[in-house]
Amino acid sequence: MSGAGLLALGGGLLSAYGSLQEGDAALALSKERAALLRENAGQMQAAGQQAGEEELRKSQLVMSRMIAVAASSGASAVDPTVVKIASGIAGEGELAASMSRYNADSQARSMRINADMTTREGEAKQRASRWQAAGSLLSGGYNAFGK
Repeated sequence: MSGAGLLALGGGLLSAYGSLQEGDAALALSKERAALLRENAGQMQAAGQQAGEEELRKSQLVMSRMIAVAASSGASAVDPTVVKIASGIAGEGELAASMSRYNADSQARSMRINADMTTREGEAKQRASRWQAAGSLLSGGYNAFGK
């Protein structure tokens, strides 16, 4: 085998090795990104739960204040108007809490989907690098022996 043939074979081997390393690095990076996205999704859900609880707490404070104002004006806590207003405040608080939790869950679900897609993308890049490495080996072998 001539010096040029050895160089062609060596170049093919190095190119194949580089392709494999690139694919492995892409997969590792995609797994790291996916793990971070999943972690952020969990934090998003926890924040949504806290925001929901805060909305309920706010509505309870408003309801308490409304009952105190009604009592100071001479109305009783069982007065139909007071009950109707309190019911409305409680319903709004529940709605706001539910919306906070739903929005957080929706964003967390989106993050998890992105994490899965990121992992699949890394796996696809790794598979492509295997094919590219095989092509480099064949090309190097052809250049070394086929000419």
